[in-house]
Amino acid sequence: MTVEACANFCSEYTYFGLQYSAECYCGSKLSSSSTLGPDNQCSMTCKGSNSEYCGAGGRTQVYQKNGTAPSLSSVTSSSLTATSFSSSPSSIPTDSLSGYLALGCYNETHDRRALASDSTSGEANTLESCAQYCSSYRYFGVEYSSECYCDNNICSLSIKQNTDDGCSMPCAGDSTETCGGPDFLNIYYSNKTIPITSPTPPSSSTSPTATPTSPIVVPSAGPYTSIGCYNEIPGRALTLNSAANTSMTVELCAAFCFPTAFFGVEYSTECYCGTAIPPSSTPTTDGRCHMPCANNSAEICGGPNGLNMYQLQLNPSSPTSFTPTPTPTTAPPTVGAYSSLGCYAEKPAGRALPTPYYNDSMTIELCAAQAGAGHWTYFGLEYGRECWMGNALDPAAQPVAQAFCGMLCPGNALEWCGAGNDLQLYSSKLSPADTSSVLPTASDAGRG
Repeated sequence: MTVEACANFCSEYTYFGLQYSAECYCGSKLSSSSTLGPDNQCSMTCKGSNSEYCGAGGRTQVYQKNGTAPSLSSVTSSSLTATSFSSSPSSIPTDSLSGYLALGCYNETHDRRALASDSTSGEANTLESCAQYCSSYRYFGVEYSSECYCDNNICSLSIKQNTDDGCSMPCAGDSTETCGGPDFLNIYYSNKTIPITSPTPPSSSTSPTATPTSPIVVPSAGPYTSIGCYNEIPGRALTLNSAANTSMTVELCAAFCFPTAFFGVEYSTECYCGTAIPPSSTPTTDGRCHMPCANNSAEICGGPNGLNMYQLQLNPSSPTSFTPTPTPTTAPPTVGAYSSLGCYAEKPAGRALPTPYYNDSMTIELCAAQAGAGHWTYFGLEYGRECWMGNALDPAAQPVAQAFCGMLCPGNALEWCGAGNDLQLYSSKLSPADTSSVLPTASDAGRG
């Protein structure tokens, strides 16, 4: 992308704008919510020309036909419309995608993806391709033009928006369709009958060989060990993720929460995940954790305002003895040719780095390898399994306390892999051409 290329593409429109180094937008009018800002906020160089600026995250370098800079008096209520080699996208009618019901525009959350079970991305993304990719799930969602997410449940913190303003980007593979926006998804629900099976626990677990007359506390579930009954608190003791299911068991909750540091089962059907237990939630012996699990009456799944709490054990000595979890490193200070910058917060509606890579076995080293292979200057880890890369960091991204990057890497529970909208960030200490030292062997990369 260059300024000239965007100008040529948008020649039929009054305005064009560049954003995020490689994005080109066209329109006949500017949005009334857009305001003129200082030029230094549009600081990302164009991917096709390092001598030109192409906006930034959430910042658009705007040009007007005939060379006149837009003034505030020329702003109208219509939008500067995103377009991709076609006219502006139109909203997709509810019945336009056979077998699916359009639910509307939903926000992403800080702690977890709205749809977190599976994902893919690419320049060929359309509603149809995402629906096909997510065909074994109840829901699919499209975001930021090129991203596709799947799940059988929508995160409870993800809320349907009153308007579709946040979901206005055309699909990368079909500009007549709408594919969400920065931190917003168009979510669809399948009308088809989809067989839903319980997830496989992260590793083997010990189950009672005979059904006792009363339920017992399961001492371990996969890599997790019981640490007792804890009192619930206003606002929840574990807030990273949650699920309620009439098929709930301790093992099912362990599989759902892995690889977060803690999980708890409550009130027979409820499962909660978190990276830490707040001080106000304390062990209790008042008998409140006594209810059998909804799908296994031999196991205890908490009770009213009580959680049977479990902690991830990296090297448990035995299923019945509790070994404190080693404290994960904040992140290696260096990985190959890259140095840690700490934890950075993305702005609410944007990406700090533009290029994604996903892997269910993500580690910091694997993300570094991908960044090195692409000769990227920066990489950051987010949401556990996501790796984001780029040569320029969105200036709106700001350093925050390490505690905000509290999700463990699924491929190495001794490392932090960011969180929702928070990146464990690294930059190259060598030139991009010298980053080959971080590349693992094909067997190490674990791409899948």
